[in-house]
Amino acid sequence: KEEFIPSDGQLTVYGKMTIPMSFDTGSVLCYSDTIEFDFSDPTLDDVSKLKLFFNYTNNFPLGMFVDVFLLDENKQSLSTKPYQEIYMDRPETYPDGENKGRVKTPKTGEFSIAFENGKANSIDKLKEAHYICVSYRSEKENLDQAPPMRLSTSDKMTVRITCEIDGKIILENK
Repeated sequence: KEEFIPSDGQLTVYGKMTIPMSFDTGSVLCYSDTIEFDFSDPTLDDVSKLKLFFNYTNNFPLGMFVDVFLLDENKQSLSTKPYQEIYMDRPETYPDGENKGRVKTPKTGEFSIAFENGKANSIDKLKEAHYICVSYRSEKENLDQAPPMRLSTSDKMTVRITCEIDGKIILENK
């Protein structure tokens, strides 16, 4: 028998599940997020340099690698290698007690990618991009020697992207 919800609204489902969460040596936690970021507009013709800044916070009890890829309109990578690969340090965790294995203080940092005319990362290459993909993967080495870790629903990673532009951009009111 088919069942439908006959009106617009929200459906909330409650449940309880227990999942043993552990990482063995060689296990990897992976996640990626794709953000629409279309610079193909001709209003960038007078831009000589554009710099993307990535500010991150790691609140997972794991060290994480972050890769940044530029994608075309079909969400295919414009390069075989990431434009940037960084390592987010593993935050310090509580050694014992009720919070054993939980993050004490998140690790924060930033990195940037510059696009400049006449360089390998040129403005023209950036104009081919329609999306930015930020991909995360956990470290896998030395987990057997790492302190115990516990993951919870409040653990998260955030990345905020801002940009700085040298040149002229024409904004039209449509």
